[in-house]
Amino acid sequence: MLIRRVVPAIVVALGVYTGLAFAAGAYLREHYQAPVVTSSLDVPSSAWITSQWWTKGGAFAWAGRFWPFQWIEGGWLLALSALLIAATVWLVRRRAA
Repeated sequence: MLIRRVVPAIVVALGVYTGLAFAAGAYLREHYQAPVVTSSLDVPSSAWITSQWWTKGGAFAWAGRFWPFQWIEGGWLLALSALLIAATVWLVRRRAA
């Protein structure tokens, strides 16, 4: 809507998407939920382990809640999409008038 040429608009959209994906992976996902901490090495083979380390108390830490993370991230992306669609509809109506 803001960029009238197709190719530059696609490039900007891909750049914004890449920036959002990087920001979500680098800064936001670690704050979605607290990591699961266990003292056992017997984790499910389907666990999504992003990192692992031994803590001072001897407990083994792993984060394996894939679907809750998907729902959290999908939720804020859906909210952002709805906001951008509303802004686009508002801009189109404003320019048409």
